[in-house]
Amino acid sequence: MKVLILYSSYGGGHVKAAEALKEYYENEHSDYELMFIDAVKYTSPELNAMFLKSYVQLSKNLPKAWGKIYDLADKHQSITDLSTLVNKAVAKKFLSLVTDFNPDIILCTHSFSVDMLANLKRKGLIKSKLGMVITDYFGHSIWVTQPDIVDAFFVAQDIMVNQLEGYSIPSDKVFVTGIPTMKAFSIQHDRNEILKEFGLQDNVFTILFFPGGEYGLSKNTAIFKDILRLNNVQIITVAGKNEKLKEKLEKLSAHSSKKVVILGYTNKIPQILSVSDIVVSKPGGLTTTEAIVTSTPLVITSPLPGQEEHNSNYVLNNGLGYRLFDNTDKLLTLKSIIENKERIQQVKTMQKILAKPNAAKDICETMINLTKEK
Repeated sequence: MKVLILYSSYGGGHVKAAEALKEYYENEHSDYELMFIDAVKYTSPELNAMFLKSYVQLSKNLPKAWGKIYDLADKHQSITDLSTLVNKAVAKKFLSLVTDFNPDIILCTHSFSVDMLANLKRKGLIKSKLGMVITDYFGHSIWVTQPDIVDAFFVAQDIMVNQLEGYSIPSDKVFVTGIPTMKAFSIQHDRNEILKEFGLQDNVFTILFFPGGEYGLSKNTAIFKDILRLNNVQIITVAGKNEKLKEKLEKLSAHSSKKVVILGYTNKIPQILSVSDIVVSKPGGLTTTEAIVTSTPLVITSPLPGQEEHNSNYVLNNGLGYRLFDNTDKLLTLKSIIENKERIQQVKTMQKILAKPNAAKDICETMINLTKEK
């Protein structure tokens, strides 16, 4: 059997979800022929740079404008159709690649290429079962394209079945699997070994802080200052590939008396989460899911209007974490969270109830079963 997994490098979450699917197929179906592709690389580099720069600038400097664009795109399909027109103009190489490989299964973790694939399938150029993995906790028209041709939509929570029905997607095409995460997030890790590796103490409240990684935001470095003012805590922060952000965090913490571990890019996030008492972060779809799967209460900061706001609502409505609102004293809020151990335990309990650690398996096996039904 041939499997094509497509992602878009517009945001790390889409990539991580795709990697989780790839990992499952490699581990459980090693006899399958697997192709793992960033669809963005098969379009115009200049166009990609323009889209990425626009997204970063809007989300970083004009978040309210980004939120309005997100909402308008949901109400007016013509706005989201722009990417479809662009894809058709620049993706001949990509389409040739797909038809030459002729996969039995195609899984996409971003809407970027689904319309093109659906067109190939409609014309009979491929007979693949086509699945869309939605990596946020809310349905949006950008994820919905040619629902009569796409075979399966994989969603994070039950309410999304009704949301997608509003886009004329029948409920039997929607599978509530959760968002896929790597196996390392759902297995037991050696706590003492991890604490030793990062020079952390076992009896000190541990805060993991994600300031925004590659596109770190100024608001979040301000929150880091509040975290540094907390008593009786130790801190791990991950700046990703953003060297300037890492340097700024190092300067801010240089004179702190508490233990502060500042990391750049690391593949140890599952291990770090497993020894953290809370994680302070923007609520990206994958970050939110990883926190839930590892039972690490999420403290949400500065969600972008649009998809992150919806992810934040999911967390708060289901008792899976907290939020640092802009019009409140964030230091006092953090103190109250840390001091209420019973509330933290309640959050962990809800996370264990709602976690879907087998999402990658459920998605991959569903696609296999659909293929066998042909």
